[in-house]
Amino acid sequence: MDIVWYVLAGILALFFAWLAIKPIIDKKFNTKFCAVCASVVSTWVILLLLNIFTSVKTQLLLAIFMGQSIAGATYLMDKHERLKGFKIAAIIIGTAIVYYLIKWIG
Repeated sequence: MDIVWYVLAGILALFFAWLAIKPIIDKKFNTKFCAVCASVVSTWVILLLLNIFTSVKTQLLLAIFMGQSIAGATYLMDKHERLKGFKIAAIIIGTAIVYYLIKWIG
């Protein structure tokens, strides 16, 4: 089976794990925590570590998930009036960071 299916199953498992602890995080930090966002970020952090420290090479999937996080960050910026003007900067800087990180782990 292709690795993409394992990674997608991993996101699903992480989603349910984050969903289970969401009430605790929401209560402790007095915020609304996004289990979907956390599962995507957790996935790309794990993929990044696998790419750096093992022979598993999933740069394309890693870049896709990091890009999703950039898009998610811009949606969060919409909720804060003073950050709305920085969305394009977040996209440009985030894309540059992802590009050079992916290139570095190559």
